Amino acid sequence: MIIKLRFLNFPFAHPVCKFFLKNIFFIALLFTFFEFQAQTKLDANAFKDNISSKTVEANDYRTNDIILKWDFSNVLNKESVKISIEIQPLGSCWEELNGKLRPGKFYHKIENLTLDHNGELRLSSSDLNSKCFKWRIKVEKTSTNESSYSEWKFSSFM
Repeated sequence: MIIKLRFLNFPFAHPVCKFFLKNIFFIALLFTFFEFQAQTKLDANAFKDNISSKTVEANDYRTNDIILKWDFSNVLNKESVKISIEIQPLGSCWEELNGKLRPGKFYHKIENLTLDHNGELRLSSSDLNSKCFKWRIKVEKTSTNESSYSEWKFSSFM
């Protein structure tokens, strides 16, 4: 019986095991922290309030122009993300976001957020060959190339 007790106590008598038992709470806390950091998801919808669309009078007076304005001055970690705006022309404007997709989808990259976090993009119906379009934000984490898209928004030149 004494031999069995010594055998059961052997792993706990080792100095490394004593260290782990004394610091088990600290080690569990560290693992939890790193696991939480690994599970943090990139969410483009968090950036959607930084971009707005505004209808303005066009030069040809037949249709309006739309200005997409952005201000990322309050966004943290600007150097760790790349932001672009995906613009998809639509054919049937009365269906809004569910309208027929037209060719000519493109991305407008917002360059150098750390130096210039304000800007705008002016779009006209002749540029897109369409009377309406939908747009969304694409956010890409530079360290992992993980991408996230916001919800679509609808804009019309009429």
